[in-house]
Amino acid sequence: MKKYSLGKNGGVTLKTPYFVIGIGIYLLIVAVLRFLGVSVSGVVIVLFSAVAALTSIADLFEILKYKKAQNASLIIAFLCFLTSLLFMFLSETIIFKYTTLLGDGFTILALGIVIGVFGIKDVKDLSKETSPKELKKYKFAITSNEYKEMNNINDIIERLKKIDEETLSYNRVHNGWAILVDTLTEHWNRWKGPFYDGLNRKYYFDFLTKLNHVAGEIGDIANPDYKGFHSRKIDMWDETIEITIQSAISNLYVPTIVDINEQMVEVLNEWDNFKRIITERYERERAEQ
Repeated sequence: MKKYSLGKNGGVTLKTPYFVIGIGIYLLIVAVLRFLGVSVSGVVIVLFSAVAALTSIADLFEILKYKKAQNASLIIAFLCFLTSLLFMFLSETIIFKYTTLLGDGFTILALGIVIGVFGIKDVKDLSKETSPKELKKYKFAITSNEYKEMNNINDIIERLKKIDEETLSYNRVHNGWAILVDTLTEHWNRWKGPFYDGLNRKYYFDFLTKLNHVAGEIGDIANPDYKGFHSRKIDMWDETIEITIQSAISNLYVPTIVDINEQMVEVLNEWDNFKRIITERYERERAEQ
């Protein structure tokens, strides 16, 4: 029922899972017999209580890192367990003067130590502090995720910028920016993603607000005549999206193509500033790993 293994320093550590399981099964059998009216010697009850108390004391010594005392407690508990097996087959008339006193005392002692062990474990868990190295590791994991998400969005922005270069100068616009901002806004409204850092959220929200405004104005000047529509396919996230390109209308009540271009430059400058902040932080923390 006992298992020995080498400790970190080459010492012998007594492991007790099978021993404890064996005691539990044994006590369960004795309890069933007692419920059925089978007599159990008072000495057996005392020895059971002693085993419980000694096992709890061993747990306490384990927490306190006293391996020798822990092993000694377990060995004595095992001897008490073997002795209890012998008394199980003796008459219940074999009883000592202080049987009840000892049985109650050991039971209360075991209960007190068990409760104390739980308390000590809780205190030790609360006192554990995350090392500066671990904190730095967790912090960099968040920064790396922000950097990855930023690059995913930046790839799409670069593709849309290329379409802008091929359309705006020819008085044409497209709905690619509207598709992008709709997707980003949906993520933001649902779970305030994809960024978690508070400062990053602020800059990102400012960019998102301006992009939403200019995308709306692009929609205002897009010519609804479908005969002049053209399409282009680009990758967005993990999908291929079809972008509609159409001519821009001239109207006193809507922005001109020049206005749209100026606003888009401002929005992209906002993005470049946001991208710079995330990239610099990522490179700085990566160098510190």
